[in-house]
Amino acid sequence: MNIKYLIHRIKKSKVTPLFLLGVICIVVLFFYFSFALFTTESERRGSLNIIAGNLFSLIESDAFNEDNQVMIPAYEEFEFTITLTNINSIDARVNLFFSSNQDLEKVNIGYLDTNDASPDEYGIILGAFSSSNNSKTITVRIQNRSSQVVTLTFGSNVGLINHPLELPSDKEVVPEFVEQFGNLMVRNNDAAFWNAQVRENVSTIRFNNRISLPTSGVINQWDVSKEQDGSVIAFITVDSFNSAHYILHIQANGKIRVPSDSDSLFGGIDYTGVVSDEAALSFFNVLTFQNMEYFDTSNATSMALMFSRASLLTTLDVSHFDTSNVVNMHAMFHRTFSLTELDVSGWDTKNVVDMASLFAGANNISELDLSNWNTSKVTICTICLRIYLM
Repeated sequence: MNIKYLIHRIKKSKVTPLFLLGVICIVVLFFYFSFALFTTESERRGSLNIIAGNLFSLIESDAFNEDNQVMIPAYEEFEFTITLTNINSIDARVNLFFSSNQDLEKVNIGYLDTNDASPDEYGIILGAFSSSNNSKTITVRIQNRSSQVVTLTFGSNVGLINHPLELPSDKEVVPEFVEQFGNLMVRNNDAAFWNAQVRENVSTIRFNNRISLPTSGVINQWDVSKEQDGSVIAFITVDSFNSAHYILHIQANGKIRVPSDSDSLFGGIDYTGVVSDEAALSFFNVLTFQNMEYFDTSNATSMALMFSRASLLTTLDVSHFDTSNVVNMHAMFHRTFSLTELDVSGWDTKNVVDMASLFAGANNISELDLSNWNTSKVTICTICLRIYLM
């Protein structure tokens, strides 16, 4: 069919030139907007283009393999960053999801605080590719408490900003990270490692943020969780440097959170200063506390006598302690004769009322920086902020 014949047929038909022009305009506009929405970018090494209708997004991380996977060894914690990029010519909404064909019951995964946006099911709005806000970097933390290597595959949904994102049925949106805790029970002198026959022979107290009992060498073990659900386990093994002494292991899948009443948790002397038969049997052979970063004190309101009479204790890292809720610090470091240094400079003491005998007897500590302490509520302060030999 030639052009002349086509024009002749149009003239003979009832289609007016104006109508024909309108059809042509509609077709042109359709192709124009389709091109604007459908943006492509060549595949980049170490990244993945994700197609959603006629939109694309880019997800990248130095931690990924070629399949956008991250592998976390057994009993390990891993923190890394993921960057989401909108590579379209218009604003778009993106989220972040993961998948695995393994059992993730003992895997804790989540993104850390992003301040301004969360990559949840609603997604983050990113500007067009040509804009300065077309990408977002997110920090992800994974805690693998299982006995096997865990493999996670990451991806992202993308959509128009005024449309909800659809999550594939076999995927999970990366949630906000929630720190896991095991709640330690209140001290009981007749139970667990507080029993006199155990505590007087302990030379090292070692904390761990995963429960992993050795296959041999465990002398005794106890459930020391507040809920009695096995979330905090304690056990003793022989100290290889001194077979007459024990190493006390306290473990949880996550940090070990002390009870609100943490009186005499690892100490032993009563409030009057008179040593009772039970209280005298403190952890007086303890030389060191290890892995104190797994020891969470944010829940404590009383730390009275917590380390009192640990007279052989040579090192103690309490610099990270959260003391913002503590009211009572009575005799907390009483008679810790062997300590030579103690960093408490960052402690929040705004709620403390009782500081009596706080450092009494810790006479080998040469310097204490208390310049940032708020003592406005302290009303009980007998020899509280000076080292005094008792």
